[in-house]
Amino acid sequence: MLRVARRLASRWQGLTVILLDRHKIVSAETQRDFDAIGWRVETVAADVFEFLQQDNPTDVDVITTNLFLHHFPQAELARLLALAAQWTDVLAACEPSRAPLALAASQMVWAIGCNDVSRHDAVVSVRAGFNGDEISALWPKQNEWELHEWPAMLFTHCFVARRTGRTPQ
Repeated sequence: MLRVARRLASRWQGLTVILLDRHKIVSAETQRDFDAIGWRVETVAADVFEFLQQDNPTDVDVITTNLFLHHFPQAELARLLALAAQWTDVLAACEPSRAPLALAASQMVWAIGCNDVSRHDAVVSVRAGFNGDEISALWPKQNEWELHEWPAMLFTHCFVARRTGRTPQ
């Protein structure tokens, strides 16, 4: 997120970023780096469902996820997407692509020195990844949203939902 923030900081100033993870993982250095570009960072250590089920305390313009959605079974993912849709007007996600080339590459990560855990996780992540319009099919109230889903680069599957013509709940 910091890398994205650095690219956007000249156009988007004074933003607040909420970094959510089950564990406290954001270092003081990373927090200082956000401060240096004029963005405020809030770190939250919580379960994503517990966090999204609370009353939305503020307007959240964008929710981003990276290599996160593929960890959920379909029913839980649908629930997560429904909760996220109540919080924001835009959700953007990058996930593993469930495609033959991505699977073949995931089976070769040993060649770049990955350990046993990473070799296992790479294959499992690709198999749990997405293709086609699988995320869009789980998005709630589709007629109120503009949905885009596409393969990107060799191994990535992207999804963007943008609320159309209506203010958030």
